Amino acid sequence: MKTLYFGSPVLFSVLVSSAFASEATQLPDMVVTASRTPETVESTLAAITIIQRADIERQQATSLPEVLRSVVGVDISQSGNAGQPASLFMRGSNASHVLVMIDGIKIGSPTLGLSALYLLPLSEVERIEVVRGARSSLYGSEAIGGVIQIFTRTGSPQTISQLKLSAGSFRTWQVEAGIQGSAGEGTFYNLSASSLKSRGFDTCKPDLGAGCFTDEPDRDAYRNTAFSGKIRHHLNQDVSLGAHFLRAQGRTEYDSSFQNQADFVQQVWGLSADVQATNIWELRLQAGESRDDADNFGHGLAQAVFNTKRQQFSWVNEINFNTDQQLILGYDYLRDRADSTTAYIEDSRKNEGFYGQYRDQFERWRFQLALRHDKNQQFGHQQTGNIALAYEVSKQLRARLSYATAFNAPSFNWLYYPGFGNAELSPEKSKNLELGLSGQLANVTWSAQLYENKVKDLIASIFNPADGSFLPQNVHKARIRGLELEARWQLPEDWQINANLALSNPKDQDSEKILPRRARQTLNLELVKQLGKTRLSAHLLAQGQRYEDSQNSIKLAGYGLLNLRAAYALNEHWTLRGKIDNIFNKDYETAYRYTMPGRTFWLSIQYQGKH
Repeated sequence: MKTLYFGSPVLFSVLVSSAFASEATQLPDMVVTASRTPETVESTLAAITIIQRADIERQQATSLPEVLRSVVGVDISQSGNAGQPASLFMRGSNASHVLVMIDGIKIGSPTLGLSALYLLPLSEVERIEVVRGARSSLYGSEAIGGVIQIFTRTGSPQTISQLKLSAGSFRTWQVEAGIQGSAGEGTFYNLSASSLKSRGFDTCKPDLGAGCFTDEPDRDAYRNTAFSGKIRHHLNQDVSLGAHFLRAQGRTEYDSSFQNQADFVQQVWGLSADVQATNIWELRLQAGESRDDADNFGHGLAQAVFNTKRQQFSWVNEINFNTDQQLILGYDYLRDRADSTTAYIEDSRKNEGFYGQYRDQFERWRFQLALRHDKNQQFGHQQTGNIALAYEVSKQLRARLSYATAFNAPSFNWLYYPGFGNAELSPEKSKNLELGLSGQLANVTWSAQLYENKVKDLIASIFNPADGSFLPQNVHKARIRGLELEARWQLPEDWQINANLALSNPKDQDSEKILPRRARQTLNLELVKQLGKTRLSAHLLAQGQRYEDSQNSIKLAGYGLLNLRAAYALNEHWTLRGKIDNIFNKDYETAYRYTMPGRTFWLSIQYQGKH
C-alpha cells in the first residue's frame, strides 16, 4: 500500500528521486502521515510541516527538541540541556496528546504515556513530518494534538559515504558516520552510527521546595550512542520487502534527592511487505516493536527499572478506483507491556483498531472522510472520525475546513501504579474544528490556520483530605483556541525569509486558568543568505510568558533568543559549519528552577562522497 510508512515503494521512489533530481526537474514535496497514503503537500487536507535532512543541516540542530521548536504550533518545555526531559506541546494540548512514530512504528513509554524525543539521535534522521490537529480516526489513541513521524536514513541508487565530527560548549563532542547505496538491482540500504558525549552543566537551581527539590551542585552529563540500518528489496515491480532498525543507548544525569541518573535504551525495529495485488488494489503488511527502557539510579545505588515494549502489526488495503477516488481499509494491532521493579496491578494490555478512509476530488473540491473503531482490553470501545473539505478558490488561494474527534488512553501509571492508579479511568476525548487558508502571492508562500480543540475527561490527581492520598480522576475540561501563520519569502540575490507565528489560548474551562508550561505566543523568524560557497543565517525565537502550575501562581517570563549560523563548502566533499546560539546570553526558563543554556558554540566538519 502507498501508506505513511517508509517501506512503501511509491514513497521510497519519491524520496530517492527528489534527492537526486536537478532543480529544473525537482519533484513536489510528498507527505504520507496526514492520510496514511502519499500525497503532495499542496493537496493534503491537514496542517503539516516537513523537515528535510537539508533543513536539519542548515539549522545545525543537535537534538530533536531543538529542530522541532521551530515548527509552528509546537512548544517545547525542557529541564535543561541535552539529555534532560523535554515536554512537547502541540497546539496547546498535553504532552501525552502527541503521537510519535519512527518509520511507521509507534513509540513511547506505556507507563509514562510520553515519548522520549530528547533521547532520540537526530543524526539518524532523514526526514520529519509534523501533522497538527486530531488524527485518531487513522491512528487511534494519543493523536489529539497531532502526529510526528520520524523517518530514519534511507538508501539511494548512488553510493554515498559520510563522516562528520562536531564539538561545542560544555565539552560536547559528536562523531557521525554512515553509508547508503544500492546492493544490486532493486535493493537499497543504509547503515549509520553516531556517538555523542557532553559534560553538561548544573541544570537545576538549588531549591528544596520546587524544581528538582534538592541542592545538588554538579554537572549533569549525557552520552548517547546510536545505530540504525534500513534495507528494502524489490522482488519485482509488484512486490517489495523491507526492514529497519534503530537503537540509541546511553546515560543521562540529572538532579534529585532520590534518583539522579538513568541508563536508557530507545529501540525500534520493523518488517514490511508491499504487494500490488491488482491494478487498483495495493496492500501492505507491517510488524514491529518499540522499546523504552530506563534503569534508574540514586547516587550510585539502583532504585527502579522501567522496561516497556509496544508490539505492533498493521494491515492496510488501498483501493484506487481512479485518479480522484480512493478507499483505504485497515487494521492495527498494538500490545503494550511493562516489565518493572514496580509491581503494577496489570502489566500488559492490547488494542485493536479498524478504520476506513474515503477520498474524492471533483472539479475544484477535495473531500476526505475517515472513521475508526478501537477495541481496548482495558477501557472498551472508542469511535473517532474526521471529515475535511477543501476548495480551490484560484490557483493562488485554497480554503479548507475540517472537524475531527480524538481520544487518549490513560497510561499504566494513571491506571495501575500501586497506591496511586485508578483502573476506572476513562480515555480523554476531544473535538477539533479547524479552518485553513493557503496560497501564493508573488514570491511569498503563506498559510493560516484557525482552530478550536475542546478536550474533556482530562485526567488529574485529586487530593483526598480524608486519608491524605492522591487519586487520578477524569475531572477537567479544556478549550484551546489558536491561530497559526506561516510565510516564506524568496527574495532576489539569494535572500530568503522564513517566518511563523503561533497564538494559543489553552484554558482549563473549570478554573479559567492557562494550562501549565505552555507559551501563548511564539514567533520564529529566520533570515538566510547564500554567498557563493557560504551560507549565512540568523534565527530569532521569541516566546511569551508561561505558567509553571495549574493555578497560574508561578510565572515564567517570556524571552527572545538570537542564533547565528554559517556554513562554508570547502570543496565538493567537505563542508565546515559553525553556530552561536543565544548570542546575547539570555537567562530564561521553560520549566521552573531549571536553567537553560546561555551562549553556546558548535563547530563541525563533514565529509560526503558519492561513488
